Amino acid sequence: MKPLLLAALCSVSTSALAFDCAKAKSVTEKAICADAELKALDDQLNSVFAARTPFKHSNMKRAQRAWLTTRDASCKGDVVCLKKLVTERISALSDQPPQFKGVQLVTISKPAVDVTYPQLTEFADEKIKARVNKAIAAEAKEWKCDEPDQTSPFVVRSEVTLLSEAVLSFTARITYDCHGAYPTDTLYRRNFDLRTGKPISTANVFGERLTPKALKTLGVEIKDDPECNGELAPDLLELYLTPNALVFMPAFPHAMEVCTREFKVPYSALKQFISPTSPVAKLAE
Repeated sequence: MKPLLLAALCSVSTSALAFDCAKAKSVTEKAICADAELKALDDQLNSVFAARTPFKHSNMKRAQRAWLTTRDASCKGDVVCLKKLVTERISALSDQPPQFKGVQLVTISKPAVDVTYPQLTEFADEKIKARVNKAIAAEAKEWKCDEPDQTSPFVVRSEVTLLSEAVLSFTARITYDCHGAYPTDTLYRRNFDLRTGKPISTANVFGERLTPKALKTLGVEIKDDPECNGELAPDLLELYLTPNALVFMPAFPHAMEVCTREFKVPYSALKQFISPTSPVAKLAE
């Protein structure tokens, strides 16, 4: 058995990725088990891969198999070489967006419009799948200039940031001019409760549990810019979800977009504030 995830590559689950050093056979396995620093890197890579692939995903499996083969052939058990390649792989996986099975990006491509948006392809409840897909597609059709500008297209690049049994979350980078005073480049956020098919708001996740004081203790405040300083109220925050953290973004008027920034908070830190009936509650367990 190859170390560093081969068990995960052959299984739907990514929860148990480590291999048993007591059964190490290959030179790579023995080298990893004999060096504490390399073993720690191995464990870190396992965690990063699990975060990138919370669902079985054939493309990621194939890519990881290819990397494992290259690693073994290149290093032949050399610890220095293994540390270098594993460190590089951790960095490469950390820079990739998560890969999710059960959703795909759809493209609208026509003069002055270049848009991608997600659609569920596999979901147990067909009615909820249809409801979510219809809502997203309807919004995507509105992503265009009122008067098409052939020289400056309306461009939207979507990225699914989380797909679980209860939640679909995605962002869309929207760039356009539309004969305005200046170009616009903004990040759209949308979350859906897959138990009901309805959108998820900040209020749905936290109710009244999240106060300005609580946000400050979580580090969700703007304090390094004199033009933007001040407490952030929950009703001024939008969010999107990732496998390991919730990301807050202030929803300021267009004129104040310079103040907009992301605040990534681990679910473990938010556990006491998340409503137990929220679709996000399971992520904080």
